[in-house]
This record gives sequence, structure tokens and C-alpha cells, in this order.
Amino acid sequence: MPWQKTGFRLQFGHFVFIVCLILHARLAAIGWNQPLLDEHGFRQTQTAIAAEYALKDGFRLDYSTPVLGKPWSIPFEFPLYEWIVAAVSRVAHMPIDQAGRLVSLLCFYLAIIPAFFFLRHLIGDAERVLIVLSLLLASPAYIFWSRACMIESLALLLGMSFLAAAMAAIARRDWRFTAAASAFGMLAGLVKVTTFMVFCAPAGLALAHALLTDKSRDFRRRFLVYGGMSLLIFGPALAVTRWWTRYADAIRANNPLAGFLLAANLGRWAFGTLGQRFSVETLSTWARFGIAPMIGGWEMLLVIPLAILLTRPVVKKGAGLCLAGFLAGPLVFSNLYYIHAYYWYACGVFLVMLAGLYLVSLLDLRANKWIARSLIVPIPLAFFYASYASAYLPIQRSPDDRLKVLGEAVAVSTETGAVLLAYGFDWNPSLPYYADRRALMAREGDAYRMDPATKQPVDTQALAAALANLKDDPIQALAVEGPLKSDAVFIAAKTKQFGLAPIPIFDALDAAIYVTPAEDTAEAKARDAMILYRYGNLIDTPISVKAGGPVDAVKIGNTEAFVAPEPSEMVFDVAPGVVSVSGSFGFPRTAYAHDPKTVGGDFSIEYETGGARKELFEKYLNPATNRPDRGLQSFAIPIQSGTGGKLYLRTGNPQGNYTAGFTAWTGIQLHSTGQ
Repeated sequence: MPWQKTGFRLQFGHFVFIVCLILHARLAAIGWNQPLLDEHGFRQTQTAIAAEYALKDGFRLDYSTPVLGKPWSIPFEFPLYEWIVAAVSRVAHMPIDQAGRLVSLLCFYLAIIPAFFFLRHLIGDAERVLIVLSLLLASPAYIFWSRACMIESLALLLGMSFLAAAMAAIARRDWRFTAAASAFGMLAGLVKVTTFMVFCAPAGLALAHALLTDKSRDFRRRFLVYGGMSLLIFGPALAVTRWWTRYADAIRANNPLAGFLLAANLGRWAFGTLGQRFSVETLSTWARFGIAPMIGGWEMLLVIPLAILLTRPVVKKGAGLCLAGFLAGPLVFSNLYYIHAYYWYACGVFLVMLAGLYLVSLLDLRANKWIARSLIVPIPLAFFYASYASAYLPIQRSPDDRLKVLGEAVAVSTETGAVLLAYGFDWNPSLPYYADRRALMAREGDAYRMDPATKQPVDTQALAAALANLKDDPIQALAVEGPLKSDAVFIAAKTKQFGLAPIPIFDALDAAIYVTPAEDTAEAKARDAMILYRYGNLIDTPISVKAGGPVDAVKIGNTEAFVAPEPSEMVFDVAPGVVSVSGSFGFPRTAYAHDPKTVGGDFSIEYETGGARKELFEKYLNPATNRPDRGLQSFAIPIQSGTGGKLYLRTGNPQGNYTAGFTAWTGIQLHSTGQ
């Protein structure tokens, strides 16, 4: 019997749901215009680059993901999500990054509708369903991942629609719902089969329960009815998923570097081993990166045993279906759930529902109703939001956009149709996506191996074949990071092989970029320098930079800073009307955390106007011996600009000892009257 409704519960449930929905939208919008590098940027940009090339090449089943050379097509999921994102981008004139975020967020909100009907089937009372869904809206993982440019929320929408339709078909024995479940199942399997399999678990359990408990007909009749229903619900979805897997495999097999992506190899890797499923390390990783982000922390699980003792049988029945959905993912695809935190998005919804079912059951306790409602719902919600603020909010605000900066450096240093060869980046699409260039990304093991005798990389036959495929699309840029970046023999060989300039046009952020001599111009170097200044958070741009070593950009605390090793000098033009300059300076941690350590340095600011130069500021820092000198030091200095002049920011060492002298500046800004 459904729980009785009251006017207070109607108000309370709606109020909590609406507040949580508004908060979800507000929190999901934080960092909306940041690059897709906040978390699992590899997968987000893999999806984004496929959507980008759908706009360029058209909406094709053999869609391009140009990261492993020719053929550029190495399809994974059926590209429904990518097509929707491309269409939204085209119609709304919106960048792919933001179009992807928007589509994902809307899919999550739409998924709440079938989730409502699924929960309504379990517990009946609509207001309590809204409270459970409020927990889903407040879940840290579902705030963060629902805004990611990935197929997860579309797969969730289709999987939840499949499950809701299947539950309705079982309860009503209505073949229209069976057909709907079949249609949603086919789409869910095409978009992401691993997510679809998660929703198959509770649907299959519900069918088995109906087969065993339906007393309205004999067993033989029940077997025919529910067996036929199962065949219609699951059969077409499994068939179309198998067709897509075989089709995508045949396309990927044409690329000499894509062998590791074939279904046979991915399958073994995705499932993991039996021992892995029950190892302490695996269970610990699941708890920290899977369970905790879904419900705000594993401590929330402590509430469930108490609630189990106090719940009605209808809740316990629903809990069994939710538990089946939650466990199906990690138990079947153990390695995927061990490595990729976002995979929990598929099954975590059932963990949140499970916690929610037991939570709302506590509202029936024979205690003061006002106290129960004031504590039982708000406290878990506060716990959820606090967990989100500590785990995900900093990532949304300050993603690591290093690969975006490197991509921009490639873009400004090469022609639009250039092909990029990259070593050390695995096959991470972030670099070619933000470079807007097609790429051949050489993976260690598949593309090259290290010769044990010479300690030099040796091209595999697969890489040789991939390079041969590019005879009509010659390589015009080389990007290297990792150990190969400092391997002079390797760099000399590769730049000579592809006719590239031997000196990098961009050498910072732990990577080096080489281009053709025709592109290695002063103008291109200036554009690259501007990119690095911006990344180093120099709000105003210097007109010249001199340094005692390669300039770079690093994080000091949570702030990006521009590193100009001492002795260094940055010069800024000062216009008439400038009244002050502000910013910060200091040493990155690498200068003092390990040997050899810096012996300190002077930071000084001078202003020159009318041929006269005046020192405005000077401070000596030695973070190796003086703890207060660590981190960033801020300044704000008045300037009497007069008719204008030049501002000099200098670093140096009085003894001329520049060991580990990685001096840095950040946030440099000139302020005019009225600012």
C-alpha cells in the first residue's frame, strides 16, 4: 500500500526538489567556459573531437577521430551524442566545448523523468520519490559529471528510460511498453553498451521476480509470457549492439595503430580478472573514487543498516533492484570501474536511490515529525554539498589547461591542414583537439619501443605503416614530452626525417614543439610567447623578456605563474594615466623542495620616464632557508607615470649564484585612473 500523502509532505517534497534542482544548475555552471580538461580530459576531448569532425566531414557512421593517423576513423560508440552536440553547435553557433556540456546537462535533467517513474513503481508516494531524486541532484558526482562533454548522461537517459519502460511493461503486461523498452534498449546499447548492461540487471531481476510470483496464470503460461517479453526487451538491443561492435571493429582494423582498440583486446582489458574483483586495492579504490563521490562519502553507508531494520517490505523490494543495478557495473566491468571514475556514473544512480529509499523510510519513525523532517533530509543534503565543495568545486574552477596551451601553440605555429606527430602523450586527443589539427600520436609499445642496447626508440612496423599512409598529408609539426624531449639523438633524427627546424619553436610546460623551417618565424615565436604569457597569468603583456634560462609557466599554490629564471628582466610599456602596478612574485616549489636548492634572489621593480629611472620596489627572498618566503608575495605600488614610460621587473642574485633560480611573476597588471 503506498504511503499516505499529506499536505505538508506535498509542500516539503516539492520544495526540497526545486531547491536542489536550482542548486544543481547553478553549481554545474561553474567553470562552464573552462576547457574540457577538468577531469578525464582524455575522454572528454575524444568525444569533442569526434563532434568537431562531424561538423567538418558530415554526419557519418565511420566518423573521424583523427589521433592515430590514417584512416582517421576509429569509431567507438554509435555517434548519437556527437551528432546531437554537433547539431546544437551549428544551430546555436556555440563552441563544441559548451555545446557538449549543454547536451550532457539536459540529458541528465531528462533522465530524472524516467527515474521518477521507476521510483514511483517502487515506493508509490510521489513526494518521497522527489526527496530521493533530490539526493540525486545533490550527489557530488552527478553535479560534476553531468556537465562533462561525454556520452554518460545520454547513456543514463536511455538506460533509465529502458528500465522505466520495462518496469511498466512487467507491471501492466502492456506490449506498448515492451516495444518502448526495446527501442530505448537498442539506443542505449548503441550509445554505451557498458551502461546498458547495468540497467539490464534490475530489469532482468524484475522479470525473474514476476515469473516466480505471478499467480494469475500457471507456470507454463507465465514462462511463455515473460519469456517472450524478455526476448523482445533484450533481444533487439543485444543484436543491434553486436552489429555496431562488429562494424566499428572492421573500421578500426584498417588503422595500423588501432589494434589495441579492437573489441577482443578491449574486452579482456575491460572485464579485468577474478582476483582483481575482490582484491583489497580494488575495493579500496572503488570505495574512494566510486562510492564516496556518489553519496558524499562512505560514511553515508552507515545509515543504511539502521534503516533496514525499520523499513517496510515495499522498500526492501525496491532496494533489491537498486542493489542489483549498482553492483552490476563494477562486478562485470571491474577494470573499467577501477581505472575510470566516470564509469560509476552509470551505476551510482542506483546507490543514491538505495540510500534515498532507506532515508525516506526513516520519516515514518514514531518521533516528532518536525524534528524527523528537519534532520533526516537536510543533514545528508548538507553532507553531499560539503563533499562536492571539497572534491569537485576546485577542479571546476581551476582545471589543468596545459594541453590546451600546447594545442594553441601548435595552432599558431602551423598551417590549418598540418598533421601533427606526437610522442609522449599516449593517444590523448586533448592536444590535437585544441590544436585543431589531425594527428598521429605515437604510443610507446604500439608505435615504438625502446631498444635495450642503444636506449633509443625504434619505430615498429605499425608506425612505419601509419607514416606511409600519410604520404599525401605530410607531417608539419612534432610535439614531444617525457623522456624523449631531452633525447638529443632522437630529436635530431625525427626533425631531419620530417624536414623540421632543429630548434623548438615552443619549449615550455614540459613539452617541445618543432615545426617546418617555413613556419619557424619571428612572428610565430611572438605568438607562442603571448600564449605562454597568458597561461602564466601576466594580465598585461610585456614588450620584451630576457631570462637566464628557458621561460616557462608553473603553478605556485593554486595560481599559474610565469617563470623567467634569474637573472631576468621583463619590460612593460606604461601609458600616460597609469597610477599603479600590482601582482605577485616568488619561487615555485621546485626551487627549494629538493637539491640543488636556490640560494635566493632579488625581485625589483623600476620605472623609467623622461630618461630618468627610479626604483619603486625591491625585496630579497630565500625560500630554502626562510619559510615565510615560500609561496607568492603580493605587491601594489603607485606609479607617477607622467607622459608615459617603461616599467622593468627584474630578478637576480647579489652573489651571481643562479642555482635553481626559477623566479616567477604572476597577475602583473597596470592600473589607470578610475580602475
